[in-house]
Amino acid sequence: MENAIETKGLCVSYGSQKVLENISYGFKKNKITAILGSSGCGKTTLLHALNNLISEDENVQISGDIRLEEDSIYDMLPEVLRKKVGLVFQMPVVFPMSIYKNMSYALSYHGLNSKQDIDDIIEEKLILAGLYEEVKDKLKKSALKLSGGQKQRLCIARALTIEPRVLLLDEPCSALDIDNTLIIENLLMRLKESITIIIVTHNIAQAKRIGDEIITMKSGNLSEGISL
Repeated sequence: MENAIETKGLCVSYGSQKVLENISYGFKKNKITAILGSSGCGKTTLLHALNNLISEDENVQISGDIRLEEDSIYDMLPEVLRKKVGLVFQMPVVFPMSIYKNMSYALSYHGLNSKQDIDDIIEEKLILAGLYEEVKDKLKKSALKLSGGQKQRLCIARALTIEPRVLLLDEPCSALDIDNTLIIENLLMRLKESITIIIVTHNIAQAKRIGDEIITMKSGNLSEGISL
């Protein structure tokens, strides 16, 4: 099966501290891969390495390679890479502006100028995230007023506006109740038809519910994938 993104001998250190050691793994296209492991084992570092966010830390040392559909991510401009590989953080990071501006920000940044096209994409992605009916009359209101579950769904919808090939999620449900967790899980199950999804989670039950493959990390090392 074709890999969407693949690490080859990836090592990451901060000073003398090794965080990832010789990680070689292919994440399958249009599948959900769940990454399990205890706190501090390197899960989030691996996730942040996949869209090269960690390179912004001046103390980091990186070796090996990461290839996105055969192209090294290190040959890509950051804005090009992060358009193709989206990232949703553990705590939803909404911009201190309206729901509409949160959704339109990346579209405008990447050069889309047609208001009608922007409006159509915003509606489409909010519907996909199961959020449109809840916010359609509040688009001009601050996104900071949304609930935790709504904020997380907004962050996912916002990431989807620029049509990423890969979506990375770092514990997206850790602060959510079961109802919002199930909404997001159902959303991810639908999304994998067109997007490769990699999710870090502490929740083994969640990994089993939605993961096509489950991999585990321990002390910076990766175990073999388990196909379900």
